[in-house]
Amino acid sequence: MTAPSKRSAVRSYLQKVYKLVSTMGHQPINGYCCLDHFVLVNGIFMRPCPKRHWPASAVQGPVGECFRNAALLAFENPGLIYCEGYAMSLLPVLHAWVVTSKGRVIDITWSRRGTEYYGVAIRTDYLRQQVKKQKTYGLIDQPVYDWPLLRAPVKQWRHPIMEAI
Repeated sequence: MTAPSKRSAVRSYLQKVYKLVSTMGHQPINGYCCLDHFVLVNGIFMRPCPKRHWPASAVQGPVGECFRNAALLAFENPGLIYCEGYAMSLLPVLHAWVVTSKGRVIDITWSRRGTEYYGVAIRTDYLRQQVKKQKTYGLIDQPVYDWPLLRAPVKQWRHPIMEAI
């Protein structure tokens, strides 16, 4: 994992959304005016891992099910870490992937990997607890459950790999 590039399209997008939304008078959730602000504040830039270094269990999952694909892969492989944030293809998209213990992205949802990944690494125990409680995948964008990830203390969900940079 590395620090965000000064030319990061995802980070630039998140900054623009934050500037726009912060002027709209929304009631902040734990200091965040929106989920994009949460990712901007807590996220890091992550680099893709070449497919030749992927574990055998990292097979292509259904398109449109990135949160489920990444969560199940992380549950089945203790060495992989679940992440959510924004990935760039043509446009920045809320997305999920896993990273290796060296912080390299494995994205089993998109057949062509994203050009950028910027997000948060989430502790597997927290992910498992929330998936069981919510009965759905995906943690950042959960308005139905009153934004539990945005409300949780960072130490509760943040994976230690985030400190590696």
